[in-house]
Amino acid sequence: MREPLSSDTMSGVFVGSAFVAKYPNGGGNFWVPLQYLLGLRELGHDAWWLELVASTGNAATDTLFRSTFLDSARRLGVADRVVLVELPDGLESPDSRIVHGMSAEELAARCRDGLLLNLAESIPKNIRPEFGRTVLMDIDPGPFQIWAQQWDFGVGTHDVHVTIGQHLGAPDSPIPLG
Repeated sequence: MREPLSSDTMSGVFVGSAFVAKYPNGGGNFWVPLQYLLGLRELGHDAWWLELVASTGNAATDTLFRSTFLDSARRLGVADRVVLVELPDGLESPDSRIVHGMSAEELAARCRDGLLLNLAESIPKNIRPEFGRTVLMDIDPGPFQIWAQQWDFGVGTHDVHVTIGQHLGAPDSPIPLG
């Protein structure tokens, strides 16, 4: 088990998502990470929205995704707390990155001591070691449990797993845990 991080070394909380920028017409998707960002900021945390977007292979589509996402962040007044990381070679090849919102060096330094709140397994296993601590946040109980069994989501590779499914595991819950 790793040593606990002290408040002196904590470099922020990153609300990790990879499902908003690639869905520019999905307003409901935008609110999921936004509510955590705003709530953590309201509680006094140094919170950041970390959005990953893999290239589609089409430059016009990639530009649309990037500009729509960043414009929405500006319109909602959170652009100064958003870091968009474009992955030209896809999620499986995170070494090639284009970072918007802060320098790649600052992002790396903040992640090293920071906490990742990984929404719905958005930040893949090959990127998570860059963070001081990771929390897997299950935002879609039921389907997430099924998907985690079907694909290797790396549920056990996070420091903590939390869910919004408060009723999971209760004797009268219809959702199986195993």
